[in-house]
Amino acid sequence: MTEPRTAQILVDTPPGFVRLPLPSEEERGTERITALAGQIAQHDGYSAEQMSRYLGLVGTALYDNNVRLFGKFVVGTDEPAVATLTLVLGGLTEPDSEDAERIRSYPAKAADALLARYRERRPDSDAQVVRLPIGPAVAAATAGEYRLPPEMTGQHEEIVRPVFRAEFQVLAPDGARLIILSVNTNSEAGWPDVARTALEVASSIRYEPGDT
Repeated sequence: MTEPRTAQILVDTPPGFVRLPLPSEEERGTERITALAGQIAQHDGYSAEQMSRYLGLVGTALYDNNVRLFGKFVVGTDEPAVATLTLVLGGLTEPDSEDAERIRSYPAKAADALLARYRERRPDSDAQVVRLPIGPAVAAATAGEYRLPPEMTGQHEEIVRPVFRAEFQVLAPDGARLIILSVNTNSEAGWPDVARTALEVASSIRYEPGDT
């Protein structure tokens, strides 16, 4: 008996992208985390040991939140900037439901509703509906900061860093799922290149529905 196929997202990742294995990929997980930590540590100011510990915690958390792809890449040559890419596939409704049928029939209106909800939650963001090859999507750019507690970094004090983020929310063609691509960096100088790369990745998104 053939195993039912699960829904898949396909994307073209940026040059040099290094993927963090999630807990479902335990066979080579430690090896990949160590390699990724070493690459990030060269550019991000942490030791490889500290970054390995942090990435291990992140991988476990991601697995529980529908993350399908997570990793890092570097843009620029004179002043390299590290960027983080996260791809999530979330459920909205059942594929055979009336809601899914409405989304399939009126994708532009569904994207407008998604934009309105996004602006309610993040009024300071620069958000709009754009047309990607896969269909209409919400594209947003935000600037802010994030805080890393000492237990995650091995430092004595909390670390506060700026973050610049490009986010794309794409309604899957089956009307039943939401694809979210988030790409962020701490580098203000590297942000324009990171944003361009995020758009290239978003433009490459393909979706294969599952059997259920």
